[in-house]
Amino acid sequence: MLTLTDFQSAITQYSQQFSEVLRSSDLSAPVPSCPAWTMADLTQHLSGTQRWSTAIVRSGVRGEHPVGPSDRPGLEQWFDQGATELVAALQEVDPQQPAWNFGPEPRLASFWSRRQAHEVAVHLWDAMHAQGQDFRIDPQLAADGLDEVCTVFLYMKLRHSSLPDWAPIVRLEPSDVPDSAVEIRPSQIDSATTPHAIVRGPAHDLLLAVRGRAGLGQIQIQGDVGLVEALLAQGITP
Repeated sequence: MLTLTDFQSAITQYSQQFSEVLRSSDLSAPVPSCPAWTMADLTQHLSGTQRWSTAIVRSGVRGEHPVGPSDRPGLEQWFDQGATELVAALQEVDPQQPAWNFGPEPRLASFWSRRQAHEVAVHLWDAMHAQGQDFRIDPQLAADGLDEVCTVFLYMKLRHSSLPDWAPIVRLEPSDVPDSAVEIRPSQIDSATTPHAIVRGPAHDLLLAVRGRAGLGQIQIQGDVGLVEALLAQGITP
């Protein structure tokens, strides 16, 4: 199990890598995995989300997403400063302090260490993929990202009734992280129900598939492939 320190270290490491990619990128270059976004849009989104989270952690309440500068020097500085301020807030504020978030209760400040570690990891992949560079999310973090999908994003979808009453149960089994299997259960079904499909592969590849960044590719599927594809096409995550 990853700790808050692990998540905060990931935010620092991946934010630094994103900053390096940003400095070598054309801000107008498209980001294929985020349709209609450019590198500037991706940076605005990531840094805006980090700053939005910082304000929530410090105040406990939800605020507005900030908008940064559009010029390169200003945007680069804005991104670096925002990432530093996020980690500082997560380290300084009591993780048990109440803070708004969109996950299950109890809603605490600790939620944002995990959420922002996954946010920057996936968007770093977006940025590097757009530049034709290879990047793989740490297996332990990617496996935890799958758990977040099942316990946070799926919860949010079900709470807002944005998934159909019936959908297949899909078991995700990361091949490189022992004992980390999770299940996507869109319906309120007895936990003893047998999954309609079991999907196996490296945690990184499973996460990209579930987060809408990649197809099933060479991932092994035991069961009905069509059901898995249909479930993923519904869009479990934002």
